[in-house]
Amino acid sequence: MADVAAWNKKQPRIRATADGGIAQILPCAEASGQSYKAGYLVYLDATNGLVTECTDSTALIAGIAQVSASGTASTVAPVQIIKPGDEVIFTCYGTTAVAEVAANTFKQGFTYDLEEINGVCYAEIDSEHATTEELIFLRPIYDVNGDSTNQGVFQVEAVALNFGSAG
Repeated sequence: MADVAAWNKKQPRIRATADGGIAQILPCAEASGQSYKAGYLVYLDATNGLVTECTDSTALIAGIAQVSASGTASTVAPVQIIKPGDEVIFTCYGTTAVAEVAANTFKQGFTYDLEEINGVCYAEIDSEHATTEELIFLRPIYDVNGDSTNQGVFQVEAVALNFGSAG
């Protein structure tokens, strides 16, 4: 079901669900004019409940788009649902938004910004611990040599808490 050809490995992915299970993938209806890529974080528009690309300060993230947007309203858009407590891996971006950075430059327990840069949803360090940030940094991911990679484990703070059936 996932749009593997369109999926950039730098996009966020669920590492572990809070309940130890597998994150559900639900069919939702796409909002018109969308251009998100497979792997983007999406939310359900409060007005019509349709899948819409997340941007900075989006309040209630629904999950990760499994296919790229069609651009046509009401097209089935499968979404892997993120719930409170789920751990999500994000690629980390620096303060100047020009380069990826080692995840150990982020501070454990602080909140960070969600940013779309060149078609990828990143965790961005530019405004750490502000009140509008969506991502809580848990820990860096290390390589086989024990060096911090550019990926870290986060909890998504602002998720759709009562996400029910969609479509």
